[in-house]
Amino acid sequence: MLPRIDKKSAFALYAISGGIPQYLSYFSKAISIKEAIVDNFLQKDGRLFEEPNNLIKQELRDPANYNSVIAAVAPGHSRLNEIATATKIKATS
Repeated sequence: MLPRIDKKSAFALYAISGGIPQYLSYFSKAISIKEAIVDNFLQKDGRLFEEPNNLIKQELRDPANYNSVIAAVAPGHSRLNEIATATKIKATS
């Protein structure tokens, strides 16, 4: 499915996509991992740009809290207290 990419990079894209054939098909024209990620995940018109938010909305009761936690962890907060402070969500929640 990834004819233009070397085996090591193809394996990485397989892992990134979870092996989902539809996602892999989006990467088929890419010539590098970076190009595949940028074009599909990081560009606003990329096919997978909205996918993380869509999955969170489908799978979780309260996506706002989960998005807050992700936003708190992204810049480096890793301790429960730091995350709770950054999100203003009780640590016991």
